[in-house]
Amino acid sequence: MKAMGKLFAALLAISSLGAQAQSPKVANTWYFGAFAGIDFSGGRPIALSNGAMAANEGSVSVSNRNGDMLFYSNGGNLPSNGAIWNRNHQVMLNGDLATSKGCGSSFQSSLALLQPGQNNRYYMFATDCRENNLLNGLSYHVIDMNLDGGLGGVVQKDISLLDYTTESLTAAKHANGKDYWIIVSKAQTDTLYAFQLTRNGIEGVVKSKTGVIYSQDAGEIKVSANGERLVFAGGSGGAHLYKFNNATGVISEPKNLNLTYGYAAAFSPDCQLLYVTEFSQKKIFQYAVTARNVGATKTEVGSSSSFFGSLQNGPDGRIYVARRNAPFLGVIEDPNVRGTACTYTNNGVSLGVNNSRFGLPNYPNDIMGECVSYPEENVSRYNYALHPRFININSITLTWNPFDGGGLYRIGATNTKTGVYTQYESRTNQIEIANLDSDTEYEFRLEEIIYENAIYQPIDGHSFNFDGESSEVLASTKARTLTEFNYNVYPNPAKNKTTVEINTGENPSAVSITLLDASGKVVYQNNYDNVIGYQSFEISLQGLPTGIYNLTLTSDNTTGNKRLVVLN
Repeated sequence: MKAMGKLFAALLAISSLGAQAQSPKVANTWYFGAFAGIDFSGGRPIALSNGAMAANEGSVSVSNRNGDMLFYSNGGNLPSNGAIWNRNHQVMLNGDLATSKGCGSSFQSSLALLQPGQNNRYYMFATDCRENNLLNGLSYHVIDMNLDGGLGGVVQKDISLLDYTTESLTAAKHANGKDYWIIVSKAQTDTLYAFQLTRNGIEGVVKSKTGVIYSQDAGEIKVSANGERLVFAGGSGGAHLYKFNNATGVISEPKNLNLTYGYAAAFSPDCQLLYVTEFSQKKIFQYAVTARNVGATKTEVGSSSSFFGSLQNGPDGRIYVARRNAPFLGVIEDPNVRGTACTYTNNGVSLGVNNSRFGLPNYPNDIMGECVSYPEENVSRYNYALHPRFININSITLTWNPFDGGGLYRIGATNTKTGVYTQYESRTNQIEIANLDSDTEYEFRLEEIIYENAIYQPIDGHSFNFDGESSEVLASTKARTLTEFNYNVYPNPAKNKTTVEINTGENPSAVSITLLDASGKVVYQNNYDNVIGYQSFEISLQGLPTGIYNLTLTSDNTTGNKRLVVLN
Protein backbone atom coordinates (compact mmCIF):
# COMPACT_ATOMS: atom_id res chain seq x y z
CA MET A 1 0.00 0.00 0.00
CA LYS A 2 1.41 3.40 -0.94
CA ALA A 3 1.91 6.13 1.67
CA MET A 4 -1.26 7.99 0.70
CA GLY A 5 -3.23 4.77 0.96
CA LYS A 6 -1.83 4.15 4.43
CA LEU A 7 -2.76 7.65 5.51
CA PHE A 8 -6.31 7.22 4.22
CA ALA A 9 -6.65 3.90 6.03
CA ALA A 10 -5.42 5.44 9.27
CA LEU A 11 -7.86 8.33 8.99
CA LEU A 12 -10.68 5.94 8.21
CA ALA A 13 -9.82 3.86 11.28
CA ILE A 14 -9.85 6.93 13.52
CA SER A 15 -13.12 8.14 12.00
CA SER A 16 -14.75 4.78 12.59
CA LEU A 17 -13.77 4.95 16.25
CA GLY A 18 -15.57 8.28 16.52
CA ALA A 19 -18.91 6.54 16.02
CA GLN A 20 -19.48 3.81 18.58
CA ALA A 21 -20.66 0.38 17.47
CA GLN A 22 -24.42 0.37 17.84
CA SER A 23 -26.50 -2.51 19.23
CA PRO A 24 -29.94 -0.91 19.61
CA LYS A 25 -31.79 -4.23 19.85
CA VAL A 26 -30.36 -4.78 23.34
CA ALA A 27 -32.72 -1.95 24.33
CA ASN A 28 -35.78 -3.39 22.55
CA THR A 29 -37.73 -4.04 25.76
CA TRP A 30 -38.01 -1.66 28.72
CA TYR A 31 -39.40 -2.47 32.15
CA PHE A 32 -39.63 0.41 34.63
CA GLY A 33 -41.96 2.31 36.96
CA ALA A 34 -45.02 0.70 38.59
CA PHE A 35 -45.02 -2.60 36.60
CA ALA A 36 -44.81 -0.58 33.38
CA GLY A 37 -43.07 -1.59 30.19
CA ILE A 38 -42.78 -0.82 26.48
CA ASP A 39 -41.67 -2.89 23.49
CA PHE A 40 -39.78 -1.32 20.54
CA SER A 41 -39.46 -4.47 18.43
CA GLY A 42 -42.14 -3.29 15.99
CA GLY A 43 -40.78 0.25 15.63
CA ARG A 44 -42.96 2.64 17.65
CA PRO A 45 -43.19 1.44 21.26
CA ILE A 46 -46.29 -0.34 22.55
CA ALA A 47 -47.24 -0.82 26.21
CA LEU A 48 -46.42 -4.04 28.08
CA SER A 49 -48.32 -5.20 31.13
CA ASN A 50 -46.49 -8.45 31.95
CA GLY A 51 -43.67 -6.98 34.06
CA ALA A 52 -43.12 -8.24 37.62
CA MET A 53 -41.14 -5.22 38.85
CA ALA A 54 -42.03 -2.09 40.74
CA ALA A 55 -39.22 0.46 40.36
CA ASN A 56 -39.64 3.75 42.17
CA GLU A 57 -36.68 5.25 40.34
CA GLY A 58 -33.92 3.67 38.27
CA SER A 59 -33.94 0.28 36.54
CA VAL A 60 -32.04 -1.83 34.03
CA SER A 61 -33.60 -3.89 31.24
CA VAL A 62 -31.39 -6.04 29.00
CA SER A 63 -32.03 -7.93 25.77
CA ASN A 64 -29.46 -9.74 23.62
CA ARG A 65 -28.20 -8.53 20.23
CA ASN A 66 -31.16 -10.20 18.53
CA GLY A 67 -33.60 -8.26 20.71
CA ASP A 68 -34.61 -11.24 22.89
CA MET A 69 -35.37 -10.29 26.49
CA LEU A 70 -32.82 -11.52 29.07
CA PHE A 71 -33.42 -9.87 32.47
CA TYR A 72 -34.42 -6.67 34.25
CA SER A 73 -33.96 -5.21 37.73
CA ASN A 74 -34.73 -2.26 40.00
CA GLY A 75 -31.30 -2.55 41.65
CA GLY A 76 -32.45 -3.33 45.19
CA ASN A 77 -35.10 -2.91 47.88
CA LEU A 78 -36.94 0.28 48.82
CA PRO A 79 -39.76 0.97 48.60
CA SER A 80 -40.62 -2.28 46.77
CA ASN A 81 -39.01 -5.71 46.68
CA GLY A 82 -35.60 -5.69 45.04
CA ALA A 83 -34.66 -8.43 42.59
CA ILE A 84 -33.32 -9.42 39.18
CA TRP A 85 -36.10 -10.94 37.08
CA ASN A 86 -35.46 -13.30 34.16
CA ARG A 87 -37.28 -13.33 30.82
CA ASN A 88 -40.07 -15.41 32.35
CA HIS A 89 -40.68 -12.61 34.89
CA GLN A 90 -39.50 -14.80 37.74
CA VAL A 91 -36.77 -13.90 40.21
CA MET A 92 -33.51 -15.08 38.67
CA LEU A 93 -31.49 -17.84 40.33
CA ASN A 94 -29.82 -16.15 43.35
CA GLY A 95 -31.36 -12.89 42.10
CA ASP A 96 -33.19 -11.81 45.27
CA LEU A 97 -31.81 -8.36 46.21
CA ALA A 98 -33.75 -7.92 49.46
CA THR A 99 -30.54 -7.52 51.47
CA SER A 100 -28.28 -6.24 48.71
CA LYS A 101 -26.17 -3.08 48.78
CA GLY A 102 -28.15 -1.48 45.93
CA CYS A 103 -31.34 0.52 46.35
CA GLY A 104 -34.52 0.70 44.27
CA SER A 105 -34.97 4.34 45.25
CA SER A 106 -31.71 5.40 43.59
CA PHE A 107 -32.19 7.56 40.48
CA GLN A 108 -29.72 5.56 38.37
CA SER A 109 -30.02 2.47 40.51
CA SER A 110 -28.56 -0.09 38.14
CA LEU A 111 -26.81 -0.73 34.85
CA ALA A 112 -25.73 -3.99 33.17
CA LEU A 113 -22.85 -4.59 30.76
CA LEU A 114 -21.88 -7.65 28.77
CA GLN A 115 -18.33 -8.32 29.90
CA PRO A 116 -15.80 -7.65 27.10
CA GLY A 117 -14.74 -10.83 25.35
CA GLN A 118 -17.63 -12.86 26.80
CA ASN A 119 -20.94 -13.98 25.33
CA ASN A 120 -23.05 -14.77 28.39
CA ARG A 121 -21.47 -13.01 31.36
CA TYR A 122 -22.89 -9.70 32.59
CA TYR A 123 -21.72 -7.27 35.25
CA MET A 124 -24.70 -5.52 36.85
CA PHE A 125 -23.76 -2.39 38.78
CA ALA A 126 -25.92 -0.86 41.51
CA THR A 127 -25.92 2.33 43.56
CA ASP A 128 -27.24 3.03 47.03
CA CYS A 129 -29.75 5.83 47.74
CA ARG A 130 -30.12 8.89 49.93
CA GLU A 131 -32.62 7.04 52.11
CA ASN A 132 -29.64 4.87 53.19
CA ASN A 133 -27.34 7.90 53.35
CA LEU A 134 -25.53 6.49 50.26
CA LEU A 135 -23.72 4.18 52.67
CA ASN A 136 -23.01 1.30 50.26
CA GLY A 137 -22.09 3.47 47.27
CA LEU A 138 -21.28 1.49 44.13
CA SER A 139 -21.33 -2.33 44.02
CA TYR A 140 -21.88 -5.02 41.40
CA HIS A 141 -23.17 -8.52 40.76
CA VAL A 142 -21.94 -11.02 38.14
CA ILE A 143 -24.58 -12.87 36.11
CA ASP A 144 -24.00 -16.04 34.07
CA MET A 145 -26.75 -16.42 31.47
CA ASN A 146 -25.79 -20.07 30.85
CA LEU A 147 -27.23 -21.08 34.21
CA ASP A 148 -30.77 -22.34 34.94
CA GLY A 149 -31.37 -23.56 31.41
CA GLY A 150 -30.48 -20.21 29.86
CA LEU A 151 -32.57 -18.11 32.27
CA GLY A 152 -29.41 -16.97 34.04
CA GLY A 153 -28.15 -16.87 37.59
CA VAL A 154 -26.16 -14.57 39.85
CA VAL A 155 -22.76 -16.13 40.58
CA GLN A 156 -21.13 -13.25 42.45
CA LYS A 157 -23.09 -10.80 44.52
CA ASP A 158 -22.65 -7.43 46.24
CA ILE A 159 -18.99 -6.81 45.40
CA SER A 160 -18.17 -3.32 46.69
CA LEU A 161 -16.24 -0.83 44.57
CA LEU A 162 -16.67 2.58 46.23
CA ASP A 163 -18.64 3.85 49.21
CA TYR A 164 -20.68 7.05 49.49
CA THR A 165 -21.34 7.66 45.81
CA THR A 166 -24.34 9.64 44.63
CA GLU A 167 -27.30 7.99 42.90
CA SER A 168 -25.62 8.77 39.55
CA LEU A 169 -24.32 5.93 37.36
CA THR A 170 -23.44 5.56 33.68
CA ALA A 171 -21.09 3.64 31.39
CA ALA A 172 -19.14 4.56 28.25
CA LYS A 173 -17.32 2.44 25.69
CA HIS A 174 -13.53 2.62 25.86
CA ALA A 175 -11.69 3.99 22.81
CA ASN A 176 -10.25 0.50 22.24
CA GLY A 177 -13.75 -0.62 21.22
CA LYS A 178 -13.76 -3.43 23.80
CA ASP A 179 -13.68 -2.21 27.40
CA TYR A 180 -16.10 0.03 29.32
CA TRP A 181 -15.74 2.91 31.74
CA ILE A 182 -18.25 2.81 34.63
CA ILE A 183 -18.66 6.37 35.90
CA VAL A 184 -19.92 7.54 39.30
CA SER A 185 -19.59 10.57 41.56
CA LYS A 186 -18.26 10.62 45.11
CA ALA A 187 -20.88 12.54 47.11
CA GLN A 188 -19.98 15.93 48.53
CA THR A 189 -16.63 15.97 46.71
CA ASP A 190 -15.43 17.25 43.33
CA THR A 191 -14.19 13.79 42.23
CA LEU A 192 -15.69 11.65 39.47
CA TYR A 193 -14.57 8.01 39.29
CA ALA A 194 -14.27 5.99 36.06
CA PHE A 195 -13.76 2.25 36.68
CA GLN A 196 -12.44 0.19 33.77
CA LEU A 197 -14.19 -3.09 32.95
CA THR A 198 -12.18 -5.49 30.76
CA ARG A 199 -12.36 -9.17 29.85
CA ASN A 200 -10.59 -9.81 33.17
CA GLY A 201 -13.06 -7.85 35.31
CA ILE A 202 -12.58 -4.47 37.02
CA GLU A 203 -8.93 -3.58 36.39
CA GLY A 204 -8.50 0.13 36.98
CA VAL A 205 -9.99 3.41 38.09
CA VAL A 206 -9.45 7.02 37.03
CA LYS A 207 -10.16 9.68 39.66
CA SER A 208 -10.84 13.08 38.08
CA LYS A 209 -11.00 16.16 40.29
CA THR A 210 -13.28 18.56 38.46
CA GLY A 211 -13.53 21.51 40.83
CA VAL A 212 -17.34 21.12 40.97
CA ILE A 213 -18.76 19.70 44.22
CA TYR A 214 -22.03 17.76 44.07
CA SER A 215 -24.19 17.01 47.11
CA GLN A 216 -26.11 13.84 47.98
CA ASP A 217 -29.03 14.78 45.72
CA ALA A 218 -27.12 14.65 42.42
CA GLY A 219 -29.10 13.47 39.38
CA GLU A 220 -28.37 11.78 36.07
CA ILE A 221 -24.99 11.38 34.42
CA LYS A 222 -24.65 10.51 30.70
CA VAL A 223 -21.92 10.26 28.02
CA SER A 224 -22.40 11.21 24.36
CA ALA A 225 -22.43 8.39 21.79
CA ASN A 226 -19.04 9.45 20.42
CA GLY A 227 -17.53 9.22 23.90
CA GLU A 228 -16.27 12.81 23.98
CA ARG A 229 -18.68 14.67 26.28
CA LEU A 230 -20.18 13.91 29.67
CA VAL A 231 -23.11 15.69 31.27
CA PHE A 232 -23.81 15.63 34.99
CA ALA A 233 -27.20 16.95 36.07
CA GLY A 234 -26.01 17.39 39.62
CA GLY A 235 -29.13 18.17 41.64
CA SER A 236 -28.69 21.30 43.75
CA GLY A 237 -25.17 21.54 42.27
CA GLY A 238 -26.75 22.57 38.97
CA ALA A 239 -25.62 20.85 35.78
CA HIS A 240 -22.33 20.83 33.90
CA LEU A 241 -21.02 19.61 30.56
CA TYR A 242 -17.52 18.08 30.63
CA LYS A 243 -14.96 16.84 28.17
CA PHE A 244 -14.53 13.09 28.43
CA ASN A 245 -11.53 11.21 27.05
CA ASN A 246 -12.71 7.68 26.37
CA ALA A 247 -9.13 6.52 25.87
CA THR A 248 -7.88 7.62 29.30
CA GLY A 249 -11.12 7.93 31.31
CA VAL A 250 -10.25 11.50 32.32
CA ILE A 251 -13.12 13.96 32.87
CA SER A 252 -12.27 17.66 32.63
CA GLU A 253 -13.23 21.24 31.71
CA PRO A 254 -16.71 21.66 33.26
CA LYS A 255 -19.05 24.15 31.60
CA ASN A 256 -21.95 25.49 33.65
CA LEU A 257 -25.40 24.92 32.11
CA ASN A 258 -27.06 27.60 34.26
CA LEU A 259 -29.62 25.45 36.06
CA THR A 260 -30.67 25.75 39.69
CA TYR A 261 -31.48 22.06 40.11
CA GLY A 262 -30.35 19.76 37.29
CA TYR A 263 -31.99 16.35 37.39
CA ALA A 264 -32.09 14.26 34.18
CA ALA A 265 -30.14 14.49 30.93
CA ALA A 266 -29.70 12.97 27.46
CA PHE A 267 -27.70 13.79 24.33
CA SER A 268 -29.39 13.92 20.95
CA PRO A 269 -28.59 10.88 18.76
CA ASP A 270 -26.27 13.02 16.59
CA CYS A 271 -24.49 14.36 19.72
CA GLN A 272 -24.97 18.01 18.69
CA LEU A 273 -27.70 18.84 21.21
CA LEU A 274 -28.17 18.18 24.91
CA TYR A 275 -31.40 17.97 26.93
CA VAL A 276 -31.49 18.57 30.70
CA THR A 277 -34.48 18.82 33.04
CA GLU A 278 -34.85 21.38 35.82
CA PHE A 279 -36.53 19.48 38.63
CA SER A 280 -38.32 22.23 40.57
CA GLN A 281 -39.43 24.14 37.46
CA LYS A 282 -40.68 20.95 35.72
CA LYS A 283 -39.07 22.05 32.47
CA ILE A 284 -36.85 20.56 29.77
CA PHE A 285 -34.04 22.69 28.35
CA GLN A 286 -32.00 22.20 25.19
CA TYR A 287 -28.32 23.17 24.67
CA ALA A 288 -25.95 23.33 21.70
CA VAL A 289 -23.09 21.05 22.74
CA THR A 290 -20.34 22.56 20.56
CA ALA A 291 -21.10 26.21 21.35
CA ARG A 292 -18.28 28.17 22.96
CA ASN A 293 -20.66 29.27 25.74
CA VAL A 294 -22.93 26.24 26.08
CA GLY A 295 -24.90 27.70 28.99
CA ALA A 296 -25.92 30.68 26.88
CA THR A 297 -27.71 28.40 24.38
CA LYS A 298 -30.21 27.25 27.02
CA THR A 299 -33.67 26.98 25.39
CA GLU A 300 -36.88 25.75 26.99
CA VAL A 301 -38.45 23.05 24.83
CA GLY A 302 -40.95 21.36 27.15
CA SER A 303 -42.83 21.54 30.45
CA SER A 304 -45.28 19.44 32.45
CA SER A 305 -47.61 19.64 35.42
CA SER A 306 -45.99 16.45 36.79
CA PHE A 307 -42.36 16.09 37.81
CA PHE A 308 -39.95 14.93 35.13
CA GLY A 309 -37.84 11.86 35.77
CA SER A 310 -35.21 10.20 33.61
CA LEU A 311 -34.48 11.08 29.97
CA GLN A 312 -33.52 8.11 27.80
CA ASN A 313 -32.68 7.67 24.13
CA GLY A 314 -34.85 5.07 22.43
CA PRO A 315 -33.78 2.66 19.68
CA ASP A 316 -36.15 4.53 17.33
CA GLY A 317 -34.15 7.79 17.51
CA ARG A 318 -36.52 9.58 19.92
CA ILE A 319 -35.88 10.63 23.52
CA TYR A 320 -38.34 9.34 26.13
CA VAL A 321 -39.17 11.20 29.33
CA ALA A 322 -40.36 9.64 32.60
CA ARG A 323 -43.23 11.54 34.25
CA ARG A 324 -43.93 10.91 37.91
CA ASN A 325 -47.17 8.90 38.47
CA ALA A 326 -48.37 9.42 34.89
CA PRO A 327 -49.78 6.67 32.61
CA PHE A 328 -47.79 8.20 29.74
CA LEU A 329 -44.16 8.85 28.84
CA GLY A 330 -43.23 12.19 27.36
CA VAL A 331 -41.45 12.08 24.00
CA ILE A 332 -39.02 14.42 22.22
CA GLU A 333 -39.96 13.49 18.67
CA ASP A 334 -37.07 15.06 16.71
CA PRO A 335 -34.20 15.46 19.18
CA ASN A 336 -31.64 16.38 16.48
CA VAL A 337 -33.59 19.56 15.63
CA ARG A 338 -32.75 22.91 17.26
CA GLY A 339 -35.27 24.75 19.44
CA THR A 340 -38.92 23.92 20.03
CA ALA A 341 -39.07 22.30 16.57
CA CYS A 342 -37.68 19.22 18.32
CA THR A 343 -41.38 18.77 19.31
CA TYR A 344 -41.90 17.63 22.87
CA THR A 345 -45.18 15.81 23.66
CA ASN A 346 -46.25 15.13 27.25
CA ASN A 347 -48.57 12.22 26.49
CA GLY A 348 -46.31 10.67 23.90
CA VAL A 349 -46.60 6.96 24.69
CA SER A 350 -49.40 5.29 26.62
CA LEU A 351 -48.42 2.85 29.36
CA GLY A 352 -51.87 1.29 29.43
CA VAL A 353 -53.01 0.46 32.96
CA ASN A 354 -49.58 1.13 34.53
CA ASN A 355 -47.76 4.28 35.58
CA SER A 356 -44.34 5.78 35.14
CA ARG A 357 -42.28 6.76 38.18
CA PHE A 358 -39.00 8.72 38.20
CA GLY A 359 -36.82 6.28 36.27
CA LEU A 360 -36.26 4.63 32.90
CA PRO A 361 -33.84 1.79 32.05
CA ASN A 362 -30.17 2.75 32.18
CA TYR A 363 -27.90 1.97 29.18
CA PRO A 364 -24.26 2.64 28.22
CA ASN A 365 -23.46 5.25 25.58
CA ASP A 366 -22.76 2.79 22.73
CA ILE A 367 -26.31 1.41 22.56
CA MET A 368 -28.23 4.25 20.91
CA GLY A 369 -27.24 7.31 18.92
CA GLU A 370 -24.50 7.55 16.31
CA CYS A 371 -22.18 10.47 15.70
CA VAL A 372 -18.64 11.38 14.71
CA SER A 373 -16.04 13.23 16.75
CA TYR A 374 -16.61 16.90 17.55
CA PRO A 375 -14.63 19.18 15.20
CA GLU A 376 -12.41 20.70 17.87
CA GLU A 377 -11.49 17.40 19.43
CA ASN A 378 -8.16 15.68 18.78
CA VAL A 379 -8.39 12.63 20.98
CA SER A 380 -5.68 10.07 20.35
CA ARG A 381 -6.67 6.41 20.41
CA TYR A 382 -4.27 3.74 21.65
CA ASN A 383 -3.96 0.37 23.26
CA TYR A 384 -2.28 -0.15 26.60
CA ALA A 385 1.14 -1.74 26.02
CA LEU A 386 4.57 -2.06 27.62
CA HIS A 387 7.51 -3.09 25.43
CA PRO A 388 11.10 -3.99 26.38
CA ARG A 389 13.19 -1.70 24.16
CA PHE A 390 16.75 -2.51 25.30
CA ILE A 391 17.78 -5.54 27.35
CA ASN A 392 21.17 -5.72 29.04
CA ILE A 393 22.79 -7.90 31.71
CA ASN A 394 21.65 -5.71 34.60
CA SER A 395 19.13 -3.33 33.04
CA ILE A 396 16.03 -3.24 30.85
CA THR A 397 14.63 -0.18 29.06
CA LEU A 398 10.84 -0.11 28.69
CA THR A 399 8.70 2.01 26.41
CA TRP A 400 4.93 2.44 26.10
CA ASN A 401 2.39 4.50 24.20
CA PRO A 402 2.07 7.98 25.74
CA PHE A 403 -1.21 8.79 27.47
CA ASP A 404 -2.86 12.11 26.56
CA GLY A 405 -2.04 14.57 29.33
CA GLY A 406 -0.07 12.04 31.40
CA GLY A 407 2.61 13.95 33.32
CA LEU A 408 4.05 11.13 35.46
CA TYR A 409 4.10 7.34 35.08
CA ARG A 410 4.73 4.82 37.84
CA ILE A 411 6.13 1.41 36.87
CA GLY A 412 6.28 -1.59 39.19
CA ALA A 413 9.01 -4.23 38.71
CA THR A 414 8.84 -7.67 40.35
CA ASN A 415 11.64 -10.27 40.31
CA THR A 416 9.64 -13.42 39.48
CA LYS A 417 12.22 -15.61 41.25
CA THR A 418 12.48 -13.77 44.57
CA GLY A 419 9.24 -11.77 44.52
CA VAL A 420 11.13 -8.55 45.33
CA TYR A 421 9.10 -5.54 44.16
CA THR A 422 10.30 -2.00 43.37
CA GLN A 423 8.40 0.99 41.98
CA TYR A 424 9.95 3.50 39.56
CA GLU A 425 8.79 6.83 38.12
CA SER A 426 9.21 8.44 34.72
CA ARG A 427 8.01 11.72 33.22
CA THR A 428 8.29 10.34 29.68
CA ASN A 429 6.97 7.18 28.05
CA GLN A 430 10.34 5.44 28.41
CA ILE A 431 12.39 4.32 31.42
CA GLU A 432 15.65 2.46 32.00
CA ILE A 433 15.43 0.18 35.04
CA ALA A 434 18.94 -0.59 36.29
CA ASN A 435 20.59 -2.73 38.99
CA LEU A 436 18.68 -5.85 37.99
CA ASP A 437 19.93 -9.41 38.44
CA SER A 438 21.44 -11.02 35.34
CA ASP A 439 19.69 -13.89 33.57
CA THR A 440 16.52 -13.20 35.60
CA GLU A 441 12.90 -12.74 34.56
CA TYR A 442 11.08 -9.60 35.74
CA GLU A 443 7.43 -8.63 35.47
CA PHE A 444 6.79 -4.96 34.76
CA ARG A 445 3.45 -3.22 35.20
CA LEU A 446 2.24 0.26 34.40
CA GLU A 447 0.63 1.03 37.76
CA GLU A 448 -0.36 4.70 37.79
CA ILE A 449 -0.73 7.52 35.33
CA ILE A 450 -0.77 10.95 36.93
CA TYR A 451 -2.65 13.75 35.15
CA GLU A 452 -2.93 17.37 36.19
CA ASN A 453 -6.17 16.81 38.11
CA ALA A 454 -6.62 13.04 37.94
CA ILE A 455 -4.94 9.71 38.53
CA TYR A 456 -5.38 6.30 36.89
CA GLN A 457 -4.82 3.24 39.11
CA PRO A 458 -5.31 -0.42 38.11
CA ILE A 459 -7.42 -2.39 40.59
CA ASP A 460 -6.78 -5.94 41.78
CA GLY A 461 -9.24 -8.38 43.30
CA HIS A 462 -12.23 -7.88 41.00
CA SER A 463 -11.48 -10.42 38.26
CA PHE A 464 -13.95 -13.26 37.92
CA ASN A 465 -13.23 -16.07 35.48
CA PHE A 466 -15.80 -18.69 34.51
CA ASP A 467 -13.85 -20.67 31.97
CA GLY A 468 -10.35 -20.74 33.41
CA GLU A 469 -8.93 -18.59 30.61
CA SER A 470 -5.98 -16.42 31.44
CA SER A 471 -4.67 -13.27 29.81
CA GLU A 472 -2.23 -10.47 30.46
CA VAL A 473 -3.20 -7.89 33.01
CA LEU A 474 -3.51 -4.28 32.00
CA ALA A 475 -0.26 -2.77 30.64
CA SER A 476 2.21 -5.42 31.75
CA THR A 477 5.05 -7.41 30.25
CA LYS A 478 7.74 -9.88 31.27
CA ALA A 479 11.38 -9.77 30.18
CA ARG A 480 14.58 -11.60 31.13
CA THR A 481 17.91 -9.86 31.58
CA LEU A 482 20.87 -11.16 29.59
CA THR A 483 23.46 -13.68 30.73
CA GLU A 484 27.19 -12.89 30.56
CA PHE A 485 26.96 -13.55 26.82
CA ASN A 486 23.55 -13.32 25.28
CA TYR A 487 21.79 -11.29 22.68
CA ASN A 488 18.38 -9.95 21.79
CA VAL A 489 16.80 -9.24 18.39
CA TYR A 490 14.28 -6.37 18.31
CA PRO A 491 11.81 -5.94 16.70
CA ASN A 492 10.92 -9.48 15.74
CA PRO A 493 8.89 -9.80 13.51
CA ALA A 494 10.62 -6.94 11.70
CA LYS A 495 10.15 -4.84 8.60
CA ASN A 496 12.95 -2.99 6.76
CA LYS A 497 15.37 -3.23 9.71
CA THR A 498 16.03 -4.93 13.03
CA THR A 499 18.52 -4.42 15.86
CA VAL A 500 20.77 -6.97 17.53
CA GLU A 501 21.60 -6.17 21.16
CA ILE A 502 24.55 -8.01 22.69
CA ASN A 503 26.62 -8.02 25.86
CA THR A 504 29.96 -9.81 25.69
CA GLY A 505 31.08 -8.95 29.21
CA GLU A 506 34.33 -7.25 30.25
CA ASN A 507 36.73 -8.91 27.79
CA PRO A 508 36.94 -7.77 24.13
CA SER A 509 35.59 -10.21 21.60
CA ALA A 510 35.21 -10.53 17.84
CA VAL A 511 31.54 -10.82 16.89
CA SER A 512 30.03 -12.06 13.66
CA ILE A 513 26.35 -11.72 12.65
CA THR A 514 24.99 -13.85 9.81
CA LEU A 515 21.48 -14.03 8.37
CA LEU A 516 20.41 -17.03 6.30
CA ASP A 517 17.19 -17.63 4.40
CA ALA A 518 15.14 -20.84 4.53
CA SER A 519 17.36 -22.51 1.90
CA GLY A 520 20.54 -21.77 3.86
CA LYS A 521 21.71 -18.95 1.60
CA VAL A 522 23.58 -16.12 3.33
CA VAL A 523 21.62 -12.87 2.79
CA TYR A 524 23.53 -10.74 5.34
CA GLN A 525 26.90 -11.03 7.07
CA ASN A 526 29.03 -8.62 9.07
CA ASN A 527 31.98 -8.83 11.47
CA TYR A 528 32.84 -6.59 14.42
CA ASP A 529 36.17 -6.48 16.28
CA ASN A 530 36.94 -5.69 19.92
CA VAL A 531 33.32 -5.70 21.13
CA ILE A 532 33.19 -4.99 24.88
CA GLY A 533 30.12 -4.98 27.14
CA TYR A 534 26.76 -3.91 25.77
CA GLN A 535 26.50 -2.98 22.07
CA SER A 536 23.67 -2.72 19.53
CA PHE A 537 23.94 -3.31 15.78
CA GLU A 538 21.28 -2.31 13.26
CA ILE A 539 20.69 -4.71 10.36
CA SER A 540 19.04 -3.55 7.15
CA LEU A 541 16.34 -5.88 5.84
CA GLN A 542 15.54 -3.78 2.78
CA GLY A 543 14.85 -5.92 -0.28
CA LEU A 544 14.42 -9.17 1.63
CA PRO A 545 11.19 -11.03 0.85
CA THR A 546 8.74 -11.93 3.58
CA GLY A 547 9.79 -15.13 5.30
CA ILE A 548 11.53 -16.87 8.19
CA TYR A 549 15.29 -16.40 8.50
CA ASN A 550 17.97 -17.81 10.80
CA LEU A 551 20.14 -15.25 12.57
CA THR A 552 23.45 -16.64 13.85
CA LEU A 553 25.69 -14.65 16.18
CA THR A 554 29.17 -15.86 17.13
CA SER A 555 31.86 -14.50 19.44
CA ASP A 556 35.32 -15.81 20.25
CA ASN A 557 33.90 -18.71 22.27
CA THR A 558 30.09 -18.75 21.90
CA THR A 559 27.52 -19.28 19.14
CA GLY A 560 23.78 -18.54 19.26
CA ASN A 561 20.87 -18.87 16.83
CA LYS A 562 17.52 -17.09 16.72
CA ARG A 563 14.63 -17.20 14.29
CA LEU A 564 13.85 -13.84 12.67
CA VAL A 565 10.51 -13.21 10.92
CA VAL A 566 10.70 -10.61 8.13
CA LEU A 567 7.47 -8.90 6.99
CA ASN A 568 8.48 -6.84 3.94
